[in-house]
Amino acid sequence: MKKSIFIIALLIGNFISSNAQQSNWELPKINIPLVTEGEEIANLGVEKSLEYADLNVGSKSYRILLNNSSKKCKIIDLESDQVLAEGKSLNSFQLANLTFTDGEVFNFEKKKKKEGYDIIGPSGLLFSVENRGLASIEVNNEKELIAQSIFVFKRLRDLYRQTPVVYNYYTDYYSSLYN
Repeated sequence: MKKSIFIIALLIGNFISSNAQQSNWELPKINIPLVTEGEEIANLGVEKSLEYADLNVGSKSYRILLNNSSKKCKIIDLESDQVLAEGKSLNSFQLANLTFTDGEVFNFEKKKKKEGYDIIGPSGLLFSVENRGLASIEVNNEKELIAQSIFVFKRLRDLYRQTPVVYNYYTDYYSSLYN
């Protein structure tokens, strides 16, 4: 009797552990379709904590990682787990660049406008912000699409950045950001 109860318990435990290992779950993401002429060419999935974004172009997938403190960026190819490109000075209004592993370098120039800014890429206008919204810009190739998606993700992070609320009790200041 004890052996049969033990065997049944083992079978149930094995069944539960195998089902737990087979679950496919993903983090919730904000999906942004990148569209040209009414046709979706890519999908930018931004993780809700705004830590990273996944760019899906056809069958290829890339992960965009931004570091605000050091003004750097990395693009990782998710199929091979290799770094595809690295960017520098993407947060400031000076010359920025994106260096791909094949040696190609994209230089970007940010030009301020009255109601926004433009980012000029290697083959012309790459990204434009007008009245706090994004203007539709068509790109020529996949590398420019990757560069444009970096700036879309950066703009999304800038718009939805969590701002601390400060409570003033007499002479002590407590920020709600760190609670």
